Amino acid sequence: MLLPSTINALITRASSSKATPQLIVNTTVYSKQTEVNLSHRIAYGLEMSGFSIINARDAANAIRVMAILREMIGSPQIQNMRGTTEENVFPVTNATRYINTRAAQPLHTDNGYACVAPDFMALRCLKAALTGGETLLVDVESLLKYMLNRHSAKVELLYNPKSITYVTGSVKVSKSIFQRAPDGKTRINFSVFADAIIGDTKECEDLFLSIVEFIHSPSNQMQYLLNKHDIIVADNRAVLHGRKEFEGERWLLRTWYDADIIKTERGSMPYGRG
Repeated sequence: MLLPSTINALITRASSSKATPQLIVNTTVYSKQTEVNLSHRIAYGLEMSGFSIINARDAANAIRVMAILREMIGSPQIQNMRGTTEENVFPVTNATRYINTRAAQPLHTDNGYACVAPDFMALRCLKAALTGGETLLVDVESLLKYMLNRHSAKVELLYNPKSITYVTGSVKVSKSIFQRAPDGKTRINFSVFADAIIGDTKECEDLFLSIVEFIHSPSNQMQYLLNKHDIIVADNRAVLHGRKEFEGERWLLRTWYDADIIKTERGSMPYGRG
């Protein structure tokens, strides 16, 4: 059984490296000219990198970009018991969740600990942090390559549907960390947000910790500082995301989507689920 104290100590040790994440410089600036093929640009970024970043420049453009995402991917998912499809990500007093603090947020996939997770997620920046708050990303392909080089055939254990069990209160959810999608690529569901994490075997727990160490090492990360009106859309099964600690009133709106078809100006393309 892995407890938060063990996992957090490993995150602290891995992230204390003096290495720096790779800066993301490939973004799309929204304009009437780029809108003509914006969905294709976004789809290409999702296919090649697992994410796409759009600088909408103002609130009206940002709303238009979110509308384009709906046209591409489909209607947003309900995220909570209130029935809302947008979740505020900003600091509040006496917060009980990472998204409502100014603390660094561990790398994860959204709802990685739950029975159902979104296929895609978008973060729209309404207010940038005063300092810090860089978004951190790690792609599953680099993680898988590392895991295969280090652990070889043992990695197959993480495709087992019961390889990891997340315990939150009285709720237990068992699932695989890696999944094979119809397109042959490996997808991921991963989180450290639980009261306890239990591996199907001791080897599964060791592999879990190896992932934690890799994704929290700055040399394996990419980073981007979201500014007001920036939007990042990511494949929640191909990229893990987190953030650095920040000061100020950083405010994002999070949106979740399910989709197995991406629609672009150049037609539709299948986007296989795990």
